[in-house]
Amino acid sequence: MPVRRRVQAVLRALPALITDLLGNEGQERVVARATTALLRFPGIYAARIVLYKEYRTAPRREGFASVEDPYRLGRFRKARRHAPLPIAPGLRRAVLSLPDNHHLIGFIDLAVNQDALLPPTRGALLAAGRSITSAVERERSRMHMRRLHFLHARRTTELSAEIAERRRTEQELRRFMIAIEQSGDSVFITDTRGVIRYVNKAFEMITGYPREEALGHTPRLLRSGRHEPAFYSHMWHTIRSGSVYRSMFINRRKDGSLYYEQATITPLRDESGAITYFVSTGKDMTEHIATEERINYLAHHDPLTNLPTRALLAEHIDLAITQDGHENRSLAVLLFDLDRFQRVNDTFGPLVGDRIVQEFAERLRTVLGRKAFVARLGGDEFAALLAPTESAQEASIFADHLAALVSEPFNVDGHEFFLTVSVGVSLAPADGTNAETLLKNAGSALDRAKLRGGNAHEFYTADMNAKALERLTLESRLRRALERDELRLFYQPQKDMVSERIVGVEALMRWQQPDGALVSPAGFIPLLEETGLIVPAGEWALQAALAQMEAWRAQGLSDMRVSVNISGRQFHDRALLAVLADILGRWPQGDGLLELELTESVLMENAQEAVDMLEALSDMGIRLAVDDFGTGYSSLSYLKRFPLNALKIDQSFVADLTRHADGGAITSAIITLGHELGLEIIAEGVETEDQMSFLRRQRCDLVQGYLVARPLSGQAITELLLART
Repeated sequence: MPVRRRVQAVLRALPALITDLLGNEGQERVVARATTALLRFPGIYAARIVLYKEYRTAPRREGFASVEDPYRLGRFRKARRHAPLPIAPGLRRAVLSLPDNHHLIGFIDLAVNQDALLPPTRGALLAAGRSITSAVERERSRMHMRRLHFLHARRTTELSAEIAERRRTEQELRRFMIAIEQSGDSVFITDTRGVIRYVNKAFEMITGYPREEALGHTPRLLRSGRHEPAFYSHMWHTIRSGSVYRSMFINRRKDGSLYYEQATITPLRDESGAITYFVSTGKDMTEHIATEERINYLAHHDPLTNLPTRALLAEHIDLAITQDGHENRSLAVLLFDLDRFQRVNDTFGPLVGDRIVQEFAERLRTVLGRKAFVARLGGDEFAALLAPTESAQEASIFADHLAALVSEPFNVDGHEFFLTVSVGVSLAPADGTNAETLLKNAGSALDRAKLRGGNAHEFYTADMNAKALERLTLESRLRRALERDELRLFYQPQKDMVSERIVGVEALMRWQQPDGALVSPAGFIPLLEETGLIVPAGEWALQAALAQMEAWRAQGLSDMRVSVNISGRQFHDRALLAVLADILGRWPQGDGLLELELTESVLMENAQEAVDMLEALSDMGIRLAVDDFGTGYSSLSYLKRFPLNALKIDQSFVADLTRHADGGAITSAIITLGHELGLEIIAEGVETEDQMSFLRRQRCDLVQGYLVARPLSGQAITELLLART
């Protein structure tokens, strides 16, 4: 076989040979074996295969150029980076590109003779280049797949680890959320604006707010109003600065009840350190606080009477001294016990004595609880703190109230016990500046009251005793005033707004002393009330008023109506009906013309009892009027039940008619109400024409006051009425 044909046959077999040689070896071995295979062919004296690390854009067609064609060789710019293949004399250089379908993966640099460049050899070399390209691509693909498998395995391992970590985190979070949900403490989370984003079951149970009602709202829905705005300002300042806030909150449940919560509010931060949420955890301390308060209550209160003990009284006295000392005000400490109580205890036994002490304590709590701080010191000994007190007279009046409390008999097991009370008084700061001193000095004053025979009160210092003596002197003189006929009745006319006639008068009591000086009602009426002298004084006033009516009747003034004020003590006196029946029996002309005035407070002390008494008085032909209407406690339901004839508008409302733009609103309302109930309306304290004009426009029935006439004696009223007839 000729050499030329043999070379061509070998070249035709080159692709299969190279493919077989490449197999699955690595890229370097592929290049080495392919180079060796190329050198076996005739006409090829040197060969070097260069593979690019990166793909390059492939030429439009396969390239095969010689060194004599530098332009075409320029297509393989990558080759210029490599040292040229050494070329022996008589040989030529050829470059064969190695393209795949889309990219240039390298080239083959050859040293050949002229025979290798013949067309058959060129075709065989091109086929060889394609075979080498395919082999390299297969190897690269295999290496790429190995890398992909490696990366996949590594990523799979990483993902498995991440999934496992996430599962552990989710499990921990789930356990954490279960713990929060099942916690007995209230937990809620808010954002930085305070909007609630989460609440647990304990929050719902403690507050009464279901989760759907709480979410989206702020914790303001729990505010009770028991904390000052500064409390919440300090809280927000603390948590917004990143600090934990702890405090006791008094909150309000959905049903309106209050509860105590020991809360801790913690700021939560994100990875950057910024505060994103606030977590509040709180424990309901209501029962704990109630228990502490109960223990504290039992430690400071007497178990028999539930009144405070000496220790708590001493605390209040010292506190009052500190507070009132800054305001230059005084206070009074009263020590008192029941006279002859020991005799009752010895005779009837301690159980009866305890019942009396309990009833006395209840009277103290009911009548005096708001006026003073009352405590039981032991046995039948009690104490009271009056703070602040304006004068010794106020303490003296309080002592008289104590006497009034025991004036009613104590009913125990079918027995009635009539007891009295002795009182010792000390004043601060004059008699001491601490509780111990004041209580000791009040005890000394109590001993002196006992020495006087009991049923009395005594001040500690000689100066205060002098004032007490002055009051006792006034009381004694007042008693003698009744005996010496020193009390007088003055009458203030009441004018009919339609007829312009004087149709009635109000009887007003005055005390005319032996020197002729008149004592105003404020100077002796309260003393009459406290001492009980108001009852005989009131009876005298009724008799004097009806006697004056008889005198006016004799002078032809037979239709003159007279109003007489009745005190609460008189009204509740069981003998009032008998006294009135006796008086009206002696002066029958008073039937229908006698009017009794009572205040709202007197009527409402025992409304049902008042209804019965008023009906009995009305059946006797006595007119009934409510004095100072609007200034006390009113019950419209009872007002309709009371058999009343008139309402008297208090002079304070009449005075406001010209002082304020809306001053007439109350007066107009009273007039309208009274007329709707069929009652006569009387306005007191009318002093100006403007007031008179307003009352006339509002159809007020009667007026009285300085504009009509001042209070006058009976003789002066007679002359006034006769002059107008």
